[in-house]
Amino acid sequence: MYFMKPIDIVALFLISAVCAGAAPFQNLGFDEAVTNNLVPTDPRERPIYGDGLGPPEEMMPGWHMFLGTNSISSIGLNLTPPGYGYATLISANPPQLGFVLPVEGLYSLDMLPGSHPITLLQIGEIPTGSKSIQFLSYGSPVQLEVSGSLVPLFYTPLPFDPRIPDYNQPSIAMGDISPFAGQNVELKFIAISEFNQNPYHGLDSISFSPLAIPEPAGVALLSIGLLLLCLPRLCRKRGP
Repeated sequence: MYFMKPIDIVALFLISAVCAGAAPFQNLGFDEAVTNNLVPTDPRERPIYGDGLGPPEEMMPGWHMFLGTNSISSIGLNLTPPGYGYATLISANPPQLGFVLPVEGLYSLDMLPGSHPITLLQIGEIPTGSKSIQFLSYGSPVQLEVSGSLVPLFYTPLPFDPRIPDYNQPSIAMGDISPFAGQNVELKFIAISEFNQNPYHGLDSISFSPLAIPEPAGVALLSIGLLLLCLPRLCRKRGP
């Protein structure tokens, strides 16, 4: 007898959603978390610490998340466990971390995959006329797939911020999604741990844009524009 893995069950749900028609993507900035039902971390399990753990449906509404092929059972808030294989929302300037992380709005998402990849996925409709996807990235890069197709990503570093550790300096990532504009798709971010690479994979502020990925001659001009656009928001949201 064949028993479906959790990821297979979600895949069937996603296929059904495509057939029925999907809504716009939700919670692309990770700011819709419900954090009033957190379970505090056990002080006996130090150095595990943070603001607590919450159910994925409340912490990450709209998203499904897997460690390998198994659903992740809880999402942390400002969590720092001693091992790998977890995901946590990070707020601006969490005092228990002792350093600043790139956060736009209320939260960013931090994934630490370890020996198994972490997959973050959602199904929705890419707005008509969209030519690119962009998001804030820090730590190690993620892989992006749209309906099973790998989307190459191009990274533009933001100005160096001395308050942020070197290994978490942010970039703006962009990818060409023009073939999928106006379609219901499965949007999938995959964090994979690799040897000698930063184990953290940070995401924030995913958005779709009518701007196309430029030819190489236009990359420098686009980079300047992105820096001017994003820097004021980052400084304002993070604070001192």
